Amino acid sequence: MKNKIAISNEFLIQRIGQGIKLIKPNPKAHHFKEHAHYTVADFLEQPFNIWFSNSESAFATVNDECANICGLDSVQASVGKRPVDFMVKKQAVIATQHDENIMIKKKLEVTEFDLILVDGSSHQCLLFKLPWYNEENKIIGTFGCGSIIGKHNLAEFLSKLIGLGLLNMNETGVTKTNFLSKNDNAFPCFSQRESQCLHLTVRGKPAKQVASELGISQRTVEEYLNNIKFKLGVSSKAELIDKALNYFL
Repeated sequence: MKNKIAISNEFLIQRIGQGIKLIKPNPKAHHFKEHAHYTVADFLEQPFNIWFSNSESAFATVNDECANICGLDSVQASVGKRPVDFMVKKQAVIATQHDENIMIKKKLEVTEFDLILVDGSSHQCLLFKLPWYNEENKIIGTFGCGSIIGKHNLAEFLSKLIGLGLLNMNETGVTKTNFLSKNDNAFPCFSQRESQCLHLTVRGKPAKQVASELGISQRTVEEYLNNIKFKLGVSSKAELIDKALNYFL
């Protein structure tokens, strides 16, 4: 495999700009004593999808959740696999282009993605992707975390990312000037039904399940969500979650 990158589970994940860098643990180092770091193993043990990809979008390592959801036989068998090896062509192109954009822009991005595998199975995902830097602070690939909508608890997923030091308001591009918190008088006023729909959506439940739990039609749920998007000034579910993150957490 070209651009093969060796990753040890003992490596520490360090934030750099809006990306991450892997460093060898050194208990004697000043930064090690001053700052809490999580290892690659800490992330790979999470109950959602975790992966590192090189500059050609080939997996350098993944966790079991990621290997399973991508229809790959094992973590070991996943190494070197590119999107075109397990996704339908259209989605593989989108995934590869997204990686390229992140490496060019050098920014963390939150996006919705329809994972459609070559066997026809599909999953709706919410992805967090960051640029991955080497020891010389040059971008060598991307680091990703993914939640499967309808399977993973989205609120728990976001809380985990925050707890692991991977996600905060400023690094997702959400700042105090463009984000309305729950304590901000300017936060839009939602009806009871809108609040219920928003809360369940942020917890990772699709519109059909929200409709079932609230005893209303799916079309009505979608209308409520469209109203919420309008009030928040967003156009997609990923943006809606970005806006609602601080409101619920």
